[in-house]
Amino acid sequence: PTAITAFGVGGTGRIHQFDEFYRTGAIGVEEIGAWLMERHAKAPFFGIYCDPSQPVAIESLRAGGLPAVAADNRREGIGMVAGLLKQGRLTVAEACVNTRREFVTYKVRDRMDPNSRERYETSTPVDHHGDAMDANRYALVAIMQIEESAGLAIGTTSGRPRRLFAV
Repeated sequence: PTAITAFGVGGTGRIHQFDEFYRTGAIGVEEIGAWLMERHAKAPFFGIYCDPSQPVAIESLRAGGLPAVAADNRREGIGMVAGLLKQGRLTVAEACVNTRREFVTYKVRDRMDPNSRERYETSTPVDHHGDAMDANRYALVAIMQIEESAGLAIGTTSGRPRRLFAV
């Protein structure tokens, strides 16, 4: 599957996923770019955070005038996303049905210590094709990094909501 999740950050720092693009099967960067350009024309967005294993797609989107960059795909982002949900800071529109479905099944992998037989959680997700969850993690890690470098919530920098996307 291919997933794009679209976020806005409000003046209060609340993060809302308002749209998604989710396709199974083969898909070209042209279709992805067209979907992004349609939304960019309506309201410009801050950034497009892409799977770093897709450098050709990133360069194609950039050549089309979109602010695409390789995402920071660290695994610690899973806990950060969970924390944002628990804080009530992250919400997802009802229309984002694929993202909402993936949230239910996205969890960290359990392992067992071979000596003590004690079970513990890893920072690795269970492999279930969580493409929307990966896209969310890319965008949310970027949002948190921007907030940290600015020393405040990203939405408060201009008084207007900011739009971010993840591919």
